[in-house]
Amino acid sequence: MKWFLMLLLALLAMALVANGMVLDNGYILIAYGDTTFETTLWMGLLLILVLLCIVWCAKALLWLLLASLNLVVPVTAGSRLRRARVNASRGLLNLIKGNWKSAHRQLGRAAAEGESPLVNYLAAARAAHLMGDEQLTGEYLRRADADVPGATVAVGITQAQLYLSSGQLEQALAVLKELRRKVPRHPYMLKLLVRVYYRLHDWEGLQGLLPVLERYQVLPADEILKLQGEAYAKLFALACEKGARAAEAESLQQADLIWDGLSRKQKQDEVLVAHYANCLIRLQAWERAEQLLSKSLRRHYSDRLMELYGRVRSADISSQLIKAEALLKEHPDNPVLLIALGRICLANELWGKARESFEKSLKLTRSTVACNELGQLLAQLGEHEESTRYFREGLELATRSA
Repeated sequence: MKWFLMLLLALLAMALVANGMVLDNGYILIAYGDTTFETTLWMGLLLILVLLCIVWCAKALLWLLLASLNLVVPVTAGSRLRRARVNASRGLLNLIKGNWKSAHRQLGRAAAEGESPLVNYLAAARAAHLMGDEQLTGEYLRRADADVPGATVAVGITQAQLYLSSGQLEQALAVLKELRRKVPRHPYMLKLLVRVYYRLHDWEGLQGLLPVLERYQVLPADEILKLQGEAYAKLFALACEKGARAAEAESLQQADLIWDGLSRKQKQDEVLVAHYANCLIRLQAWERAEQLLSKSLRRHYSDRLMELYGRVRSADISSQLIKAEALLKEHPDNPVLLIALGRICLANELWGKARESFEKSLKLTRSTVACNELGQLLAQLGEHEESTRYFREGLELATRSA
């Protein structure tokens, strides 16, 4: 209806003009000096209309040309928005190409002109960082935080990423700790925190973060288990190193603190039990190592734990032998268990039984450990030729597997 009414009005106007032209053409005379210009009224109006159109088109073309050459700044909201989009696209393209200087300028202009200011400020900060201008990087990040409501997390994560990329780990850790106080469950922030702790070898910090990673499923379960194993391996190793410089009671106390901090589920984890037991063995806490390993082996047999059990030298070595033989009945023809049994037999001075265990293990699997153990036993028994043969075989196996 609207367009129909407009069409009717246009037709009415044309009819009135046509009627006027028929009734009276009018007359225009323009004189200047000896020059005169004559035409009808309607033709004069038409010429004026054509001239106005020509001037408007020329002005538009001139403005477009000057704007493309960066010689004028658009003043209307629409033109500013178009300008911002052009700067943003060019800036991102230059960022990808590695033209950091042009990129940060164009992205900074796009942000200032109001087109996605947060994204453009952060991209400009990244370009300035890659350019090596840390002062300018900080300025862009401050503008983003000040000009865009709710940008704290995005700005903090970007800042931490930039610190990480330049190896400024302490600064990245400070930023991420502050972010964690504000958004404790943010997944990507937690992932960055894991990377920082790992690169700083801050195993205590990583240890404290593991329950949070598991609770909120920030990382896959197998990756969390891998991190857990590595963190506790380092922590127990540090406790053992401390034991080499301090009293045994102090070093054992450090290892116990780590162990006591584990959950019930973690204390049943084979890898963590092995790390703790290995630490106890290194500190020569034989009775505690034997109790821990025998309890774990009764609950669930493990070659890793059995190998450690064979290295324990408890006061009641005969009882340890009985436990090992009982495990052998449950897991016969196990080469690792046979080596552990042979070592326990050596501690009991049962030379023949130890030799039998090592030889049986070698029949099942040719291993460097079994060759070396048997070679040492034969050398102790005076069978030097056989001893040398096993030592040579063990060296060949080690070289082949290296």
